[in-house]
Amino acid sequence: MKLWLVHGREIVARTDATADDISYLNAAAHWYWETPYGVYAYVRLPAYPLWIALNHAVGLPFRIGTEILQIVAAFAWASALRRIGVWYSIATIIYAVTIFEPVGFFVNDFAQPDSFYAAMLWFLMAGFVRLFAEARSRDALFTGLAMAILWQTREESFLLLAALAVFCAIQAFRIYVTRNPQQSFGNALLRPLVIILTVTFSVSIACRTLNYFSFGLFAKSDFSAPGFRHALKELTAIAPPRPTPRFLIISDEALELAGQVSQTFRELLPGFRGKLGQGWAAFGRAQTHLREGICAGWFPWALRDIAAAAGHHRTAVGANAFYQRIADELDAAFKAKRLRKRYILSAYIDPDFARNLPFISQALQAEINLFAIDGLLPRFKDSRNTSTAPTRALFDRMLMRRTNLIQAPPGTLTGWVFSTSDPIGEVGIVSTQGNNGVFTWQFLPRPDVPKVFGFMGQVPVETGFELVLPIDSAGKVAGDLVFRAVDGMQFVVPERNIRAGPPRPLSVDERNHPGYYCIDSMQIPPVARDKSIPVESMIARFHPSFLRWLTWLAVGAFILIVLRFRALSMSGMTYAILFLTGFVIFERVCLLTLLGTSLWPGTDHRYLFPVMPLYTSLLLIIIQQGIRAAKQRAVSLSPRSGELR
Repeated sequence: MKLWLVHGREIVARTDATADDISYLNAAAHWYWETPYGVYAYVRLPAYPLWIALNHAVGLPFRIGTEILQIVAAFAWASALRRIGVWYSIATIIYAVTIFEPVGFFVNDFAQPDSFYAAMLWFLMAGFVRLFAEARSRDALFTGLAMAILWQTREESFLLLAALAVFCAIQAFRIYVTRNPQQSFGNALLRPLVIILTVTFSVSIACRTLNYFSFGLFAKSDFSAPGFRHALKELTAIAPPRPTPRFLIISDEALELAGQVSQTFRELLPGFRGKLGQGWAAFGRAQTHLREGICAGWFPWALRDIAAAAGHHRTAVGANAFYQRIADELDAAFKAKRLRKRYILSAYIDPDFARNLPFISQALQAEINLFAIDGLLPRFKDSRNTSTAPTRALFDRMLMRRTNLIQAPPGTLTGWVFSTSDPIGEVGIVSTQGNNGVFTWQFLPRPDVPKVFGFMGQVPVETGFELVLPIDSAGKVAGDLVFRAVDGMQFVVPERNIRAGPPRPLSVDERNHPGYYCIDSMQIPPVARDKSIPVESMIARFHPSFLRWLTWLAVGAFILIVLRFRALSMSGMTYAILFLTGFVIFERVCLLTLLGTSLWPGTDHRYLFPVMPLYTSLLLIIIQQGIRAAKQRAVSLSPRSGELR
C-alpha cells in the first residue's frame, strides 16, 4: 500500500544544496573514501553516502529503497513491542502510523539523511525493546550496529549516548526492583552495554582510520576536525563590542577584531566583506530577517567556503592546520588581554543565551506544531530554477531516478506583445514563489501586429513569441506570465488569467500601459491522474485530528495510570519502553528548540521526522496501559474480589 502511494514520487534534484544533497551524492559516487578532496568532500559522515552507493550497486531506485528500509524498520519496531506485551491491535496500528506518517511522504523526496536516520532510529528503539525483554547477546549486537550506523549518519551523536544512559538507568532500576535471579546486572545490563559500546566505537574507529588513510585526518569528519572546531570556538568566544541581535553570535565587529590580532584570519576578511560573505549574509537574512552579519546557523559553512576560496582547502591536513593557526593566534590574544573573552559552552550555543530566554516558548511551540502537518502534502518536481543539467544527471545516475516522474511534460504558449513606450526585452513564466522561470529573448516577426496597432505609434515587427510551458502535477501552468521591458518594468499576467483570447492591454497595478499582448494558442498536454493523490490528501486531512484525539485520550489514560499508581508495577517492560521513548522524543525536541532559539528558526519537518512516529506510538501505548489500569480497577471493585465486603 505504501509503495503504491509513493509510486508517483521521486527524489528532487537541487543545485543549491551543495553542502547537502550534492555532497552526499558525490561521496556516494566514490564510495566515500575514494572521493577527491574538496571543501565538501569529507564534510559529511559516511553512513548515508554508503547507503546511496549500496542502492546504486543493487540497481534499486533510491526513492523505493528508502521506503523499503523504513517499512522494514517500522515492522521491527512494532514486532519488538509485541514481545513486551503490547496488544496485537495496538502494534498493528503503530506499524501503520509509522509507515504512513504524512511528513515522510515528502521528506523522502530529498536526498538528505533524515529519512535514513529515521529508519535507523526505529531499528535502535526496536533493539532496546528486545533488550528489555530478554537481553540476549544477538539483540545487543543488533542494537549496537544500529547505534553505530546512527553515529556515522548525523553529528548529534550525544543524543545517542544520552538515550543509552537512560536505557541503562531504566534497566538497572528494573533489575533492582524485580530481584529476578535470571536478570542479574551482569547478564541483563553489563553484557549488553559492553557489546553495544564495543560495536559502536569499533565502527567509529574503523571509519576514522579509513578517513586517515583517505584524507589524512583521524577525525569523524572535516566538519568536526580539531582545528576547525577550535577556530570556531575561539571566534565564538570573542566578546562583541556591542550587543548583537538574535541569531547573530559572531558579528562583523568580532570578525574585524579577530583580524586585528590574528594574521592568519586576516586573510579571510576580504572574503567576509566581499561577494561570498555577503551572499551568506543575504541567505541568512532571508531566513531570519537579520539586518547585519551572517546568521549563526550558517556561519560555519560561510567560514569554510571563504577559506576554500582563499586556497586553504587543497588538502584536509592543510585546512585543519590553517584553522588551528587561527585558534592558536586568537587564544594567545585572549591570554595577552588583547581581546575580551566571554565564556562559551559550545560553538553552537549562544554565549549570551539569557537574551534568548523570552523566545524559548515560541521556538518550542514551533517545534510542537510540526508534529501535525497542516494542509496538503507537497509534491515536488525538478525545476530548472534550482537545478542544472549536470546536477540532474548526477541525481539520475546515482539515485536511479525514474525519468517519467522527475519532470512534468511541458506545454507550449504562442502569442505576441509590444509596448510603444518601453520595448519588451523578454517574455517568460515565473513561478509563484518568485524564482526565475522559463524565458525567451527571441521575438518572431509578426507583420500583422503593426498593421492593426500602427495608430499607437512605433510598433516593432518582431513581437511574436513562443514559450515552453512548465506544467505542475495538476496539469496547470506552474507560474505567472511575465513581460519584462528593457528598462526593467514588469507586466504580470497571473496564472489564472493565462488563456488564449483577444488582445489585452498591458497593465501595472491595474493601470493600463501603452501596449498590448495576445495569447494566440496554449497547448497543455494531458497529465495522467495519479490515483494516490486523493489517498495522500485524505491521510493529511485526517492526521491532525487523529493525533489530537490520541493526545487527549493518552492524557486521560495517564491520569488513570497515576490514580492507580500503587496497584501497578512500574518496573514492567511496557513502562520501561514508555519512559525511554518519551526521553528520545524529549531530547530531540529540546535540541531543536535550543537551536531554533539561537541559531536558526527551527521550522523544518525533516529534523523531527525520526521521532514523529515514536510520539504516536507513545500515545497508543499509554492508552493501552490506561485501559489495563481501568480493567484492574474494575476487577478490584467486583464482588468476587472481596474488597466490597
